[in-house]
Amino acid sequence: MTTIEFILTAIITGAASGLGYHFINNQYILDLPKKEESGIYLGFIAHMIIGALAALAAVTVIIPDVESHKATIGVSILAAMSGESFLLRNALQTERRKNKNLDELDHILEEEIK
Repeated sequence: MTTIEFILTAIITGAASGLGYHFINNQYILDLPKKEESGIYLGFIAHMIIGALAALAAVTVIIPDVESHKATIGVSILAAMSGESFLLRNALQTERRKNKNLDELDHILEEEIK
């Protein structure tokens, strides 16, 4: 396997793993990219990009020889799944901020009612 094939295998496998994770995490619904007030929501594309980048980074660091297809694919899948924790952490932080803001609003409304 040439270096280009090695890199493309990692990127394609990582992107496919990210897409698969997106389907599983969103009850098999494909979130399409859309423009929001706060910016652009990438939807499934974000999962594919994170998966591809994580896989590429992992295989270039972990696998010394470019001859092993099985090792490249295996490490790419594992790295892509690990990269998804980044997106999950961001989603969790967003939800925590929303809950904190709602709690503050509840407190303000309770004060105004009294």
